Amino acid sequence: MKSLFLCTLLAGGMMMAASSVAESRTLYETREIIENPIIIDNAQSKKMHVRFRHKEHKVLGCRTCHHVMTEDRQVYVPCTVCHDKTDIADRSDHSYFLAVHRLDSTHSCAGCHAKMAAESPKLKGCQSCHKL
Repeated sequence: MKSLFLCTLLAGGMMMAASSVAESRTLYETREIIENPIIIDNAQSKKMHVRFRHKEHKVLGCRTCHHVMTEDRQVYVPCTVCHDKTDIADRSDHSYFLAVHRLDSTHSCAGCHAKMAAESPKLKGCQSCHKL
């Protein structure tokens, strides 16, 4: 029970912190992010960077990946607000690597691609995302 309370308290604090970060974007900045590819470059090696196109993923709906919103439920919070540990060896809930690569998660890129690879073989393997 104590750990549930602490987790709830921690999640609330992260959402409050996230709301100030996310709300600082203007409508124009948000549109630019959605309409243009973004480069996810948290990895140390350029080979591991990912060009992500929101347009290609719009059929999924924003909440598939952005499962945290600001308190007023107006802005989706970027993954890196909660998953802020970029060391590949980190295996905590804050691990950015695991947030993206966890095969048993419905919010993870790798998990979604693995599930959909049977229908669309081009989604199979690392190269479907890591192809800069």
